[in-house]
Amino acid sequence: MTVPGSASIPLPGGQPGANVGVKLLRCGESLAPPGWFYRDQAGSFLGAIGVRVPRGQWLRTPIGAFLLDHPGVGPFLVDTGLHPGAADSIVRDFGRVNAQAFRTLRMAPEDAVAAQLSRDGLDPDEIGLVVMTHLHVDHTSGMSQFPGAQFVCSQAEWEAATARRAVLNGYVGRHLPAAERVRTIDFDGPDARSHGPFD
Repeated sequence: MTVPGSASIPLPGGQPGANVGVKLLRCGESLAPPGWFYRDQAGSFLGAIGVRVPRGQWLRTPIGAFLLDHPGVGPFLVDTGLHPGAADSIVRDFGRVNAQAFRTLRMAPEDAVAAQLSRDGLDPDEIGLVVMTHLHVDHTSGMSQFPGAQFVCSQAEWEAATARRAVLNGYVGRHLPAAERVRTIDFDGPDARSHGPFD
């Protein structure tokens, strides 16, 4: 298995004091039990996944990504949202295991992030950078829509997503790009610095 290289921080093109534009790109929504988000309210793993939780109590959950426009870097994405194929077959896109968690998914193919960018006059092929908050299926489904992008994620998350049986933890390996297109940040490494109250 090829291992991704480390990201160079700050990312190329960064500049202090830059004004950055941010646009939410909502590409779908799903329902989830409150315990999925508020584990202290779940009572158990079964409660967290919605067993014996009335559907009327489930929360509407948006799925999407963010388009950032940086004066030095240009446009880049945070996450990729859903592939247009998820609208036609969530099982085909997410796999049987993960499709169960998103069985309430609603989206239209034209709501995919790449389609939204195209409507706004931005060629998805020209997105050169995507920062991934994490690599669960609802964030990675659209990764293949950005063939020219370099992806940045945490080292721990890459290891979790590429581990044996990762599918049981919400990852879909076929969504991930080749390791050569990935740069990782090791938040636990010797060069890691704390930011505010975060480790």
